[in-house]
Amino acid sequence: MRPMRLERHSWFFCASAALLAGGCTPRAPQGLDSALPQQRMEAAVRAAASDDPSAVPALVAMLDSDDPAVRMVAIHSLEDITGETFGYDFSADDAGRAEAIDRWRRYAADGGVSGAVGGQVEDAQR
Repeated sequence: MRPMRLERHSWFFCASAALLAGGCTPRAPQGLDSALPQQRMEAAVRAAASDDPSAVPALVAMLDSDDPAVRMVAIHSLEDITGETFGYDFSADDAGRAEAIDRWRRYAADGGVSGAVGGQVEDAQR
């Protein structure tokens, strides 16, 4: 009967050891600056849900990601926050995204003033 009791409680010891070991390892930042794409995307969704304009510069940086999923979440989050896309297409090649990324960078540098890039966006979308 004793072996059964040890076996029944062994899951507790294994779970405790796993939790303790996880607590000893450094964790990646859980935000827009995380090294992990999934965490950056989750942070982008949270920023859009809370309509957080302070996230715009980090979201703009995500537009240049090698990962198309990161780019897609970034542009949708930016559009939710700002109402703008500046002609950005997350599925375009590097050259196709470059001009729109430059427009986004100017927008972020100007503190979110869309008039600073407005005329060029209209020309690009025609």
